Amino acid sequence: MKSIQERVCDEHGLDPEETFFLPKEFDHCLAGVDYLNACVVYFSDKVIETLVDVEGLSLEDAMEHFSYNIQGSLGEGFPTYIERLKNEPR
Repeated sequence: MKSIQERVCDEHGLDPEETFFLPKEFDHCLAGVDYLNACVVYFSDKVIETLVDVEGLSLEDAMEHFSYNIQGSLGEGFPTYIERLKNEPR
């Protein structure tokens, strides 16, 4: 089965090696694709939950790690992170 990155690139004739920075361990956190800015969009709360559940970090450590090491990594093709509205189903 193709990754999300491969499927998006196939659909739009893009080269996955040059288009997106897509951390595969967060595929289930994907919210969508921002084609205008050529990046994927993730739910920040799901990324933090993954850091707690999979990496075994405390919530506080996961939030700090996310803020500094994940969301803080900026550049062309790097993901964008959004927060779900409180009334959105998980």
